[in-house]
Amino acid sequence: MHDGYLFTLGVCGSASAASPATAILDAMLAALPPVKRAAYLGEIVPLDALGTQHDELVQNAVADMADAEILLLVTPTYRGSPAQRFSSLLSAMSHRYGANGLPHSIAVLVTIGEEASAPSLVRAIPAGVALLQHLHLPVATPDSAMAVALAR
Repeated sequence: MHDGYLFTLGVCGSASAASPATAILDAMLAALPPVKRAAYLGEIVPLDALGTQHDELVQNAVADMADAEILLLVTPTYRGSPAQRFSSLLSAMSHRYGANGLPHSIAVLVTIGEEASAPSLVRAIPAGVALLQHLHLPVATPDSAMAVALAR
């Protein structure tokens, strides 16, 4: 806890303002106490000055997870797979925290789109993280009322 509030970290596999994933994460964060941080990863890994794909935003989000009590993970799925950067995030989480996981964290996972990857995403959540709920929306564009309902 941070000054009496739970520290919440929200991570979104999209950075597009038109994406239902960002609207859902925004609504979920708005419903929680004020100690929170969000990372909107976007679908494309940017190249650094050397032309490599070291993804500092993913690394920073994974580092913040060590302090987070609540993880809100929201991602669209494309052809049954999450966005590339979201997959990289899950891989980096497993690599950094390994079998010890994040024992003090609870998580909510929301997937939007094709459901084929949802079970593999659930299995990719590192050990020790208590997955409180996995919600899957098969629709491509849920309305804002649905996003608010999910947040509550």
